[in-house]
Amino acid sequence: MKNHLSKKNKIGIIVVHYGNPQDTIELLGSLSKINIFNGILYLVDNDPKNRLRKIPQYNFKINYIKSKKNLGWAGGADFAARKAYSQGCDTLCFLTCDTVINDKFFLDKMTKPLGDTKIGATIPLVVFHNNPNRIWSAGGKLYKLIAYTKHYDYNRFVTIKNLNKYPDFGGIGLTMRSDVYKKIGGWDPNYFLYYEDVDICFKILKRKLKIKLVSQAIVEHKATTPSRGIEMKLSPFSSFHYGRSAFIFIKKNLTGFGVLTAIFGQIFIRAPLFMIAMMRQNNFKALKSYVHGSLSGVKEVLF
Repeated sequence: MKNHLSKKNKIGIIVVHYGNPQDTIELLGSLSKINIFNGILYLVDNDPKNRLRKIPQYNFKINYIKSKKNLGWAGGADFAARKAYSQGCDTLCFLTCDTVINDKFFLDKMTKPLGDTKIGATIPLVVFHNNPNRIWSAGGKLYKLIAYTKHYDYNRFVTIKNLNKYPDFGGIGLTMRSDVYKKIGGWDPNYFLYYEDVDICFKILKRKLKIKLVSQAIVEHKATTPSRGIEMKLSPFSSFHYGRSAFIFIKKNLTGFGVLTAIFGQIFIRAPLFMIAMMRQNNFKALKSYVHGSLSGVKEVLF
């Protein structure tokens, strides 16, 4: 087992800004407290309507990238990643702007397993920012037959012992060597929202590499702790892509009979669950957008 990382390992941290500028500034502030050592932060300003007007100075270098339009999360992340590895970054770590990191040795923990060439990527344990004792995601499971995804240990206490060490996917905090990123082709910008993490991790697994959950590395995510079950609150815009992106994954990654079973799973399993959730919230605009997004996705698969 050859260790591909050295003490001089150069890390590119990639953050895509969209939405509330204060969230992004808070994330950057938390990163200033961790041991980044030899690293550069690539900050993609992906929101023309909510630009980052003033970025404070920190103890690490920031490469600010101002996009002319909203590229989507995957598009923005891929643009920055290509810039990072072209500038000599050996390792890439992807963070969403609605997160906070309070672990000084976060990057040390995330990069150490990557010395094993059998590990394609690492993901952290993601907890709720407003309730860090509860898990938002410990990675996820992909039910390929029906193209359905599920987060492990959602809303369970962090103290649980049976965390899955090798999940099928994870997005927040995803970390990998640059050579792996280049081999798999990186993030696919066709996923404007949702399933981009499932897709990139699926490509890693196809290379016979593992995705390792580093449960000692913690990321706090600014999602609201649900009072019961999984409370999904989406805007009409997000709902459209939530419906569409699953079909993009099906078209790209599945063939033959697998396409049929996956479409069946979307129509008769995933769609009813989403519809019930939206009707409970009286969120009929989101429901309508989800249907439109799903129909758009079906057309892309079939035609």
